[in-house]
Amino acid sequence: MNKWMKTYGMMMAGMLMACSAGAEELVFFQSSVAGADAWSWGGAKAKQEADLLTVVENNPNGGYGDVYPSDVLPYIPGARLEFNVSSVVAGNYTLQILCFRGSVYFKTIDVIKDSKKVGAQVLKMSDLTLPPETQSIMFKLWVANSEGASLKLKELKYSMPLAAGSLSIDERFKNIDAWKATDLEAVANDAGISLAMSPDKTFGCLAWEKTIPADKQSFILIHIAEAKSSVISVQLETLDGEGQFIMPVDAIKDVGAGWHGAALSMLELSAETTQYQIKLWMAGGTAAKGRIDRLLILK
Repeated sequence: MNKWMKTYGMMMAGMLMACSAGAEELVFFQSSVAGADAWSWGGAKAKQEADLLTVVENNPNGGYGDVYPSDVLPYIPGARLEFNVSSVVAGNYTLQILCFRGSVYFKTIDVIKDSKKVGAQVLKMSDLTLPPETQSIMFKLWVANSEGASLKLKELKYSMPLAAGSLSIDERFKNIDAWKATDLEAVANDAGISLAMSPDKTFGCLAWEKTIPADKQSFILIHIAEAKSSVISVQLETLDGEGQFIMPVDAIKDVGAGWHGAALSMLELSAETTQYQIKLWMAGGTAAKGRIDRLLILK
């Protein structure tokens, strides 16, 4: 997990912004907020200059290079991408999306290719023809076709509009009476639920008593505000129509701070599964700590 993620995660944790009456916007990444430290360099370099991010080719082998936000983000077809180039100084640019299933990269999509266009562009993720098996994504921005190829980026924002009634669950961990901790110390406060290992334990779990319908069209989202010397997983305890346990299914596995998601349609649920309960696992050693402030189920 890169150095900026803890601070950025804290900034973004509560960033639900009104976008119209009865609707909100959930922001997964916003370059104007994250700043230059959010970007890794791959043949180009990024520098913050006032409210713009300057991206300049820095490749001794030719007039091209890339930069990319360092973290993988959940792919949600209903999300949108806002991209705003203030100016192209030299050459042109390409914006790509890298597709992952689990932790495995498998395809790159050119969203905008060899362009000099400036100004704001708003794209629906559902229009970008990402493979249906895509679970998470990473953005990559190239400057090319000129020595010193360069642009000034005003915004790259990946967000999800939440219409009224689009959530079946919005758990903020204000009251954790329905959560049972095993080998973890769990404390709830206004910032979410803070987790620490019980003495001499290296992993533990937090089990939710709530039973949730296994709607194949639904999507699980979790925001991990902090993961210190730890990884966190979301596991589903699948149940049949009589409430009998079937098997555990890993929905999100071994992740750190940030937003993470899983579509139920992509999970290997048995045909008998009609409902499930959620277990949150933390592992990493006796010094492991974590904080979770949001768990959402999108309809």
